[in-house]
This record gives sequence, structure tokens and C-alpha cells, in this order.
Amino acid sequence: MARLLVAPWTLSSNSDLMWNRDAQPLAARIAHWYNTHLFAVSVRDPRVWTRFVGVVNMVAPPASLFHPTVLCKVIAEALSRRRAPRRTPG
Repeated sequence: MARLLVAPWTLSSNSDLMWNRDAQPLAARIAHWYNTHLFAVSVRDPRVWTRFVGVVNMVAPPASLFHPTVLCKVIAEALSRRRAPRRTPG
């Protein structure tokens, strides 16, 4: 039963860890980094959005968000943000 429930449990509880940044395990920090860039890609890319919605609705496995085409887009997004000049308010 535990193997069956680990994916939905992790998916639903992982976001709770973002509220206490000092106590985040490395895996949670990596997941939050990936999710931040995944969200940015998914709002512009219908195929990534479709995969994301499938995972959130638990009809697709979370691993589908790490498919090579998605992974490449997430990494490209992260690199483009790194190269972009930082905007300062005001």
C-alpha cells in the first residue's frame, strides 16, 4: 500500500515544505526550484500544461513532468532567467 500512496502523498504534501525554507531537505529545494521553472514554462506551452494538469489531477505519473522534452524546456527557462538582467522596482 505504501508504494501505491507515496506519489500522491508526496505530490500533495511537498508544497508544505516551502513555508520553512531553513528546514527544507535538499530534495524539497530541488523540487521547488524545478516547479518554479516548470510553472513558468507550462503557462506558455500547451503540451507542458497538459502534462502538468494530468499530474495534478493524478491521472498521469509525476515522472511525466521529467520527460526529456519537458526537462529541456525547464532547464532552458532557468538558464534564460539567469541571463536576463534583474529588474529593480522603482
